[in-house]
Amino acid sequence: SMYHSFTLTKPMGIVVSHCESNFRSTTCSLKHLDGNVIMSSNNYPGENECSNDLLGFLKVKQLPPGSYSIESVGYFTVDQ
Repeated sequence: SMYHSFTLTKPMGIVVSHCESNFRSTTCSLKHLDGNVIMSSNNYPGENECSNDLLGFLKVKQLPPGSYSIESVGYFTVDQ
């Protein structure tokens, strides 16, 4: 797993895309810093998702100010 943390000082849209990943399957999750999941690519509704639906994608049109983290997990590289 890889984690990236960030803080928004004003409302902003975000996109997390694994569409060009070298993994066969990925997931990504947007979380509050306390670890509570806000949204996961496992239950993403599909707007603009990757053509390979095994690759993680999230789009949030308006995320409120606050501190967040993104967890990215990859399973099996293309050459495995």
